[in-house]
Amino acid sequence: MLTLLLAAQLATGDSTYATPALRDFVARAAAANREAPASLRGYSARLESDLAYLVPDEKGREHAQQLEQVESELAWSRSGEVRQHVVGYRMRTGGMTVSALSLLRRPWVVAVLYGDRLRLLVDLPRIPGLGGGWGRAAAVHPLAADRDAAYRFSGGDTLIQLRLQGRTVPVVRVHVTPRASAARGRLLLFEGDLDLAADRMQVVRMRGVLRLTRARPPAAERLQRLALRTAVLVDLEEGEFRQRYWLPTRQRVELQALSGLSNGFRPVARIVTTFRAQVLDTVPDALAGAAAAVVADTVAAATGTLSYAPNDSLNAFRDWAAEIGAATTGATAADFDDVVRPRSVPDAPPRVAWGADRFSDVFRYDKVEGLYTGLAGTWRGGAAAPGVTLAAHAGWAWQEGTVRGTATLQRRRAPWTLGLTGRRELDNTNDFVPTLEGPATIGALTASIDDYDYVDRSALFFSVARALDAGGRRVVRYEIGPGHDAAARNHVTRGLIRVDSLFRPNRAVAPGGYLRQAVTFELNPEVSGEYLEPGVGAALTYERGDGGLRWQRVDARVAWRRTTRSFTWLARADGALLFGGSPPQKVIEMGQNEGLPGYGYKEFGGDRAALVRLGSAYALPVFRAPLRLRRWLTLPGPAPALTVGLQSGWATAAAPATRAALESFGTAPLPGSDPPRLVPITRPTGGWRTTLGFSIDFFGGGFGIGVARPVDHPAPWVVILGSAQQW
Repeated sequence: MLTLLLAAQLATGDSTYATPALRDFVARAAAANREAPASLRGYSARLESDLAYLVPDEKGREHAQQLEQVESELAWSRSGEVRQHVVGYRMRTGGMTVSALSLLRRPWVVAVLYGDRLRLLVDLPRIPGLGGGWGRAAAVHPLAADRDAAYRFSGGDTLIQLRLQGRTVPVVRVHVTPRASAARGRLLLFEGDLDLAADRMQVVRMRGVLRLTRARPPAAERLQRLALRTAVLVDLEEGEFRQRYWLPTRQRVELQALSGLSNGFRPVARIVTTFRAQVLDTVPDALAGAAAAVVADTVAAATGTLSYAPNDSLNAFRDWAAEIGAATTGATAADFDDVVRPRSVPDAPPRVAWGADRFSDVFRYDKVEGLYTGLAGTWRGGAAAPGVTLAAHAGWAWQEGTVRGTATLQRRRAPWTLGLTGRRELDNTNDFVPTLEGPATIGALTASIDDYDYVDRSALFFSVARALDAGGRRVVRYEIGPGHDAAARNHVTRGLIRVDSLFRPNRAVAPGGYLRQAVTFELNPEVSGEYLEPGVGAALTYERGDGGLRWQRVDARVAWRRTTRSFTWLARADGALLFGGSPPQKVIEMGQNEGLPGYGYKEFGGDRAALVRLGSAYALPVFRAPLRLRRWLTLPGPAPALTVGLQSGWATAAAPATRAALESFGTAPLPGSDPPRLVPITRPTGGWRTTLGFSIDFFGGGFGIGVARPVDHPAPWVVILGSAQQW
């Protein structure tokens, strides 16, 4: 097939290289990389792989819902044989799920970048937008003998200085794109950048996307790709050994699920593998010619074997080089935006793309709106207006009978982002909520659970944000603009299924207009404490309203998480201060849903509040090994862990307006009072309220059963079921 395509290209005189000099350079690099140096018979290495499943929050920031770490031993020989032996395994998860090893049934690293084919031996199942069994194929290497039939080459004028072992190596970057004619056949092709050492013509790095080309797919498949398509991305780094051999040192393989219906829908499966302790098997140059074996060009010649140590060895492994999740959460899906979403580049023409940043912008269900459906789209200015976007969504709340929506005009020019936003939305007033806790849709529809209180909010505001570092780990944001709050009431009483109760009535708000200003500083915003990212995260916000409604409020959060060997430690502290006015929608509220198990729904509140949560889990050295039930199905091992959690909250109401706002929420009998004494449903704590909980968790924290009770007064133990993250 490639031979026919090459003949067609030559017949039409189609250009393959941007310049004759680039053609010569690539030809010399191809000759140097056709096969591994004859003196290299093989090598072995120790691998540590971080595997993560990540999902975006409402602001588009990634959060890890599942982390796995695998220690393995790799052996490669010139015959093309790759053997990977797993010797250690551990995982952490926010919910019960399958192991990523279900997708990794063969070695998942590219053992060498020599040869005519890029042998990614991941054995993936059928995936929308890719077709089935593609992982058994090999990508046409950009330096293959038949490269001209598959690729175009540009660049070659970018020179990077690489420091290696006290010397400077010049590196040339070549950009590779698949040829349009290659789509006539079914080929796996690479698109991205190829970095080459200019002195020895060796591959230093390959970074880009793998694309499966084929003739025009059926209409049903094109429609499926609009709803969901998968991009497979690679970043393969090489290191120099003995100043003549280039072998892998770090590899990142990533699957991103993209949807034409939602720009913010971008779950990611990411694998980052670090190679260490490389041992090379070489022969003297004088004997190399007789000992060399040509590396095969076909998939059939490249064999990959994945094996596992006995379960008792896997359970006992402790020699981890890095913290679980450190490698995968230190990267973001946006790192590959230049190859995944080429339409976003500055020289592209203006265009409109239909799709929402969040699925809840076009579909949701709650106790106020009932069913909400809408449409969304984004205009990108391209070359006509570089960095400018206009994103909008609007829809109809069917049971409420109301139009809602948001439009944002934004201009990005690193490190600044400017925006103008107009919106009418239903905002929830809950405090200290988990980062990924979003709309009530699933719980409201399936179990009649909607533990939010809402305000009907209209606003027009200008915003300016500045990233204080290249990775966006430190961000400052300022907002100013008029707003108006209105009361919202329930328009539905339950979801599709009624479990044991109807929806709670929506709490009262103070209607009125105001001029709102807010300034926020965030440090590592993805580290929230509820999810699995290691490290330290913090946020500090000052907000004020002037006009018909007046208030000032300061919110602060610090979160920390770390895993050391068998222990996981986590802490989160939240605090808020309200003054200068106390509209009910700004009063601080907390209870069982906010981290005080054993207490009631929003049982405490006021204008000054703090909540501290501490937890520790010890993973028992048994049943950690993954459960390989079928060739296509691997589950995490039960991995039991003992968990202890301590939560302590405090709230007081210093201002008369705050006490009046708390009374507007209603009253109820004080638990344990005899005779019954009515008190506000939400009230000051009267000191610190502390709860203590113990649980035994399974499957890396995905499920746990435990007990908790308040310790500040006599109270019974209550049973807690669910994810260990709530501790």
